[in-house]
Amino acid sequence: KQWYQRRVAITAGIVNSEKIPKSKFKKLCNDKVVEEETLQCMECGRVWHKVCALYHPSVFPEGFVCITCRPEKKEHRFTAKQLPHCKLTKHIEDRVNTFLKDQKGDFHIGEVTIRVLGSFDKRVD
Repeated sequence: KQWYQRRVAITAGIVNSEKIPKSKFKKLCNDKVVEEETLQCMECGRVWHKVCALYHPSVFPEGFVCITCRPEKKEHRFTAKQLPHCKLTKHIEDRVNTFLKDQKGDFHIGEVTIRVLGSFDKRVD
């Protein structure tokens, strides 16, 4: 077994920058198995991890339906395609997508979206 040392907080008023003596540490074993919550699709019955399915009850109040069973796929409004182009991103995106289309093979590679999220001149005094 691997043993990990964890800090035991003696009082509630400990400041993070304060040094804690090693004598106040306690040896604990990290051997607890935590069960992940699962969901079952109402349509196909497939079982998904709650985290993998990105499920939250406020988003799906009627119950969980997996991504393969949903009839409509809503376009996410916060995607890179909705961000504005600049000359550089337009040029790079066109070149990369042209290169990907020209690749030989039986598989569909898809499309690449490139945007600049921030640009500034850094000054060092």
